[in-house]
Amino acid sequence: MTACGKVMLAVILGIMFSGVWDLKAQSSYEPGIRELKGQLGHLKRDTAKFNVLLLLSRSYLFKPEKSSRDADSALMYLNEAAVLNGELRDRRGSGRIVLLQAMIYNYQGLVDKGLQSSEAALKIFTDLRLKADIAEAQIIIGQHYNNDEPGLSRKIGYYQKAVRLFEEAGYKNRMATTLKDLADFQMIANQSTEALKNLRAAVSIYLSTGYRDMQGVYDLLGFNLARMGDYVDALKFGLLAVKTAEAVNDTSLQLGTIYYRTSFACYMTRQYASADIYVNKALKVAAKYKDTSAMVIMTLNKGYFLMKMAKFKEVIPLIAELNRLGAATRSPGAPVEMAYLSMTDYLYLKQYDKARIHFERLRSLSADPGIQGEIHEKALRGMISYYQFTGRYAESYAFIAEHQRFCKANGYRIFMPQEELWLFKADSALGNYVSAIKHYQAFKKVDDSILMEKNTRQTALLNIQYESEKKDKDILSKTKDIRYLKKQSQLQQIRLEQQKSIKNIIICGSGMLMLILIIGYNRFRLKQRNNLLLQAQQTEINEQNITLKNFNARQSSLLNEKEWLLREVHHRVKNNLQVTMSLLNIQSSYLDNEQALHAIQDSQRRIHAMSLIHQKLYQSDTPTEIDMSVYIPELVKYLKECFGIESDIRFVFDVVPVTLDVAQAIPLGLILNEAITNAIKYAFKNGQLGTIVILMKIEMPDHIRLSIADNGIGLPPDFDPDASNSLGMNLMRGLSAQIDGQMHIERYQGTRVNIVFRDFRSLQVQPDHEKNELTTA
Repeated sequence: MTACGKVMLAVILGIMFSGVWDLKAQSSYEPGIRELKGQLGHLKRDTAKFNVLLLLSRSYLFKPEKSSRDADSALMYLNEAAVLNGELRDRRGSGRIVLLQAMIYNYQGLVDKGLQSSEAALKIFTDLRLKADIAEAQIIIGQHYNNDEPGLSRKIGYYQKAVRLFEEAGYKNRMATTLKDLADFQMIANQSTEALKNLRAAVSIYLSTGYRDMQGVYDLLGFNLARMGDYVDALKFGLLAVKTAEAVNDTSLQLGTIYYRTSFACYMTRQYASADIYVNKALKVAAKYKDTSAMVIMTLNKGYFLMKMAKFKEVIPLIAELNRLGAATRSPGAPVEMAYLSMTDYLYLKQYDKARIHFERLRSLSADPGIQGEIHEKALRGMISYYQFTGRYAESYAFIAEHQRFCKANGYRIFMPQEELWLFKADSALGNYVSAIKHYQAFKKVDDSILMEKNTRQTALLNIQYESEKKDKDILSKTKDIRYLKKQSQLQQIRLEQQKSIKNIIICGSGMLMLILIIGYNRFRLKQRNNLLLQAQQTEINEQNITLKNFNARQSSLLNEKEWLLREVHHRVKNNLQVTMSLLNIQSSYLDNEQALHAIQDSQRRIHAMSLIHQKLYQSDTPTEIDMSVYIPELVKYLKECFGIESDIRFVFDVVPVTLDVAQAIPLGLILNEAITNAIKYAFKNGQLGTIVILMKIEMPDHIRLSIADNGIGLPPDFDPDASNSLGMNLMRGLSAQIDGQMHIERYQGTRVNIVFRDFRSLQVQPDHEKNELTTA
């Protein structure tokens, strides 16, 4: 992942973890209120009626959109239950009444009374030794503590006690639900490893009991995996949560949380269109429940998704919508987020006057003492981006230094690679090349360090899975041991009974012995006949093996001959292409039309790109594959000689050793020729110094990304690459389709051409420890 990508990750993770939109649906296990009221009139004044009154009280208290009137109804039914319990004299019923009273106090904001009532209920249940009820009281007591330390640690402790009690009482589904809630609080406390264990345990329990409403636990699993950097599995569980929620017709606020977090997982796995789809769904849920703060955050993220897809003009209506929504939200970070998004979008659109307005807004907000933490960092980052995007590199140094001090003081290590990259760009632009190289080396070092930490977390995650599976196997083994001991006892009893029957068995056995001897002799004769048949079959197999060996030797000879012929074909094709280039060169000497001359030169370069591939093919050990890490530098060297730019333009290569089939290598070589030629001819005007970066990486096991980026003047604002009908653009689009790839052109401090395609064969890539270092030309 690039430093820029990690910064965007920090942006969205910061928004998701900030607690701006912490939506949880209250799962209702009770029948509907109408059905309960219908039952009430037909019941006698006994325990059944008491239970229905308690269920009615809980149902009103846990309505998703309850009002003060619903709370009054909950209290009314609770009082009726208390009167009835006075007649029944049920001590457990008294504890349940006191505990539900504590929940009503909590809703009314009377937390001290709520704590006293829940502790009184705990004492009643403890005296009665009712483990499941004790667990429910522990949960309500734990809810009185906030999510800051030391309250959060005490809350986690109460939930852990409840889990153990539910397990001892055999309440599997309540145990799973409590494990899920416990994991939620552990994630807030940055105990991601423990949270992952508990969530996996909750899933196992739910599956074993056939429980259907599992979207909440799947959502938390995906959310926790995203925090740990495992975005592929995070997306898997996010999509599973979406599927489950839609299958059970969940329309609560929880559905919005699921869509929102799934959009983030799509974004982190580069599925930007899918991310936009899910954030739109989340926005509909937030609008339904009139959650303005959530709508602001989601609209901001939608803007980031659109910018990632280079749909900058579509962000402008979102800015207007954000200004409308921003007035209704009290989130202290919202003004900074809106100014940052607006400024960045207008910079991409090269509308610098409008970008400056939002830059000034960011500068003003950064000086506000109330803007702290990640929001303050966001403001600093925005100002640095503005200065560098507008070419005011010297002015960016002071803000980079302030950003470094702030991040170091707050432990924000994720931004260290970006800081080094900012300094590299500033030094490069101002001609401080020695310092620029040092900062680029520092950027790679810090970036690799953070990647190593991510890999360490992934290793820890695998260890957790291993330990969890090992624990399950140990439990299963103990269960089997118990069953084995029981069986041994049963077998002992059977043996005693068998001894009584031994005498009878001996008598019967004597009679059976003669019959067995007769059958044995018959089997012996049958085995002899089978052996003779097997020997004949073995002889036939040996003859077939000899024939197969001869055939294989012939095939090997034919393959060697084919390989020699392929080399000869590549050699002759290369020679023919050289002849064609020479003919074009001769033709150009008779032309005085500048446009025709340029067309011939363009054709010569394209032919050379193909010729170089055939040259590499007949020189290599494998005449059907070419190493792109060797081919690309040689092609660039040729283009530099053609244009005479040995010192004007610097080339930077970051290419992993990838071998491609000739069917893909030739179109890719032509795409490289077009993209590099366009950058040399149009990106740097009037002798401007510049840099062209060529990158080839493995995206997934069977996908490859090729990127050609320059820091030149960029594409004109009104230029739409998708609508262009120039020869070069048509050629690049056609060649991309030919290799089953997708081409995407970005505007960011120059121009970047991205081609992502699938390797039709199994990739042959060197291990990471043999990967080439970054090279420059």
